Amino acid sequence: RLFGSATTWQVAMKKSIFDATVHTPLSYLPVGYLCSNAFSGKDVLGGLKKYCEPKEMLRVNATCAAIWLPTHYITFFICPPHLRVLWAASVSAMWLVLMSTFAYVHEDHSSLQADEVL
Repeated sequence: RLFGSATTWQVAMKKSIFDATVHTPLSYLPVGYLCSNAFSGKDVLGGLKKYCEPKEMLRVNATCAAIWLPTHYITFFICPPHLRVLWAASVSAMWLVLMSTFAYVHEDHSSLQADEVL
């Protein structure tokens, strides 16, 4: 309850900015990159190294902020409390598809056989 429970636009903005500038870049995304590599059988620290590359960090944090800043603003200012979890979970499902796409966008699939792709 760092910012209180008020539903004013100022509090909603503070919560959204905190998420985009502290929580997301320092905990959410690094853990996500670590787990992505761990679950796909790759070097776990390789995921963190990938996240720490300046271009990757900027790209993924900018994309994350573009999605989650307005989402959390809506969550904390407009959305009724009983619908907040449903709203955030719906956006999260779409976000996870986007993150999964980012995670494998630069991988080389040219060596796959046609029957492996299908």
